[in-house]
Amino acid sequence: MPHGLRCFVAQDYANRELIVASEDAEVAALLPNDPRIRFVATPSGLSLGAKRNAVNEAARGAWIAHWDDDDWYAPRRLTVQLQALRARRCIAGAKDLVFVDLANGVFWRYQALPDEPSACGATLCYPRDVWEVHHFSGAQFGGAQSGEERRWCLAHGLPIAEPTEIIAVASAHAQNTCRRQFAAPCWTRTDGELLPAACRTWIGAVRRLG
Repeated sequence: MPHGLRCFVAQDYANRELIVASEDAEVAALLPNDPRIRFVATPSGLSLGAKRNAVNEAARGAWIAHWDDDDWYAPRRLTVQLQALRARRCIAGAKDLVFVDLANGVFWRYQALPDEPSACGATLCYPRDVWEVHHFSGAQFGGAQSGEERRWCLAHGLPIAEPTEIIAVASAHAQNTCRRQFAAPCWTRTDGELLPAACRTWIGAVRRLG
């Protein structure tokens, strides 16, 4: 969690808040004394979609950005995506995203198929009123956590505004809500040479802790 908090603090978009949701009440004591950061207690056993709904309900702003605590976000992430959202009615998110396997340090590039109507869930950003029209289902699909954001995007049918710069790098590890299957045609091996220095520092710190 400290790394996710650092990414939030580093954002260059001023008017922001972070909602931290957990079934573990002790997490609240670990949060910094910052009025922009709030804790929301959630019941145990909630699906990913139900947790998204709880966080969105608690949010005060007109825009919502998913903020996974195990991923890295560029300081301009919010600025870039809100520019896109203000330009037209859409959902912002990345269909082209680099993942790092924390177990071995290998980088994988995910590229959605050309006709894919959704984006990577950890990068989604959208107007609050879009979510209010249609919440995440909150259901467990066969016990799986995967695919909830895709179903949500499909339900809205809005265009996806993709960033023109790196806004995030995701992590793959044993505790992911869904196991990554690094297979063609969407996944290819890549390297981290073009990643921002701050991101490479984050990867090193997370791997040392892991």
